[in-house]
Amino acid sequence: MDMRRLPWAVVAVALLLSGCSGGDDSDPTSGDASASVDPGPDIAYGDLDLVPAVSTYTRDYYDDSAAVQKYAAYVGTPNGDRVSVEATDYVNDLDGTTTPGSVPTYWDDATDRKTYANGWTCGTLSTGLACRRALTDGMLEVTCDSDECTLDRDALADLVGLLYTAFSGGSTSGGSSDPPQPCDGVTVDAVTKTLGSFLGDGDVSLELDASELGEFYTCYVHLPADSLDRSEAELQVVRHDYSADTRSGSAACSFGGTDPDEVIGSATACLKGAGGEVTSTPADDGDGGTVAGTAEVVHAEEGDFWWEVSLTDDTIDPELFDALTDFARTLPAS
Repeated sequence: MDMRRLPWAVVAVALLLSGCSGGDDSDPTSGDASASVDPGPDIAYGDLDLVPAVSTYTRDYYDDSAAVQKYAAYVGTPNGDRVSVEATDYVNDLDGTTTPGSVPTYWDDATDRKTYANGWTCGTLSTGLACRRALTDGMLEVTCDSDECTLDRDALADLVGLLYTAFSGGSTSGGSSDPPQPCDGVTVDAVTKTLGSFLGDGDVSLELDASELGEFYTCYVHLPADSLDRSEAELQVVRHDYSADTRSGSAACSFGGTDPDEVIGSATACLKGAGGEVTSTPADDGDGGTVAGTAEVVHAEEGDFWWEVSLTDDTIDPELFDALTDFARTLPAS
């Protein structure tokens, strides 16, 4: 399958919300009323801290065109709504068009604006609902595009209040402020035990410097020389979060899903379509299982995650299917 090393850093975690109840009953305002509300703790761009209880994935990037550093995240709610979160760091703006406290001009056309006691101002933009609040050196903005989000204004205001608490270093639903690691659940012992006779002389190691946090977590496992009858070999182990509903594969055939059967069914179809031998092993308990093909091995059981195991820049020989299936089945579902 067409696996890539992602060019940005990302975090893959589930948002656990008990529901959004409705916002403040104060009268809508046609402009900003930040001075008349309690904005909560003052934080700067550098203090933003994405925690596992908040986002399915996030990415950092630098916008060279405007010389503004931005931080974006995409959040999926239990009802399937998706909102995007973007923080702009005005301190890095070199053209002088944005300064602390300034608001993008497209907010001038926002309708039904309302400033809430939690410090957020929400309204309707041309693309859908949005909320914003000032940072000490920039702005935090959450958008709820009409084609991806059905939340009303008050529900969105409740949600963004929870997000701000988490960005400030707190947790909305029991998550840890420690960022997840891409190799969580991948162990050298499991690789050594399951691949055994296929490994050359030397140590198996997790390539933490090369591993990435992305729309999915990616971990690279370096194998000793002559492993798998290759002069050098590296496993790529990718963890997906069901709640993120990420897809993999190629433009010709993609697979993924939000439950084990959907993942395994679509992966099996893609692997068979690619040609070559394909084997399938059901899960010990519940739905899903493991499917192996010459492109990769896909493992999905009931829980929070599903996994892909492949050989970086190479195909998998059928004689490796059983060993890599055994390894994939050691990867945790939660």
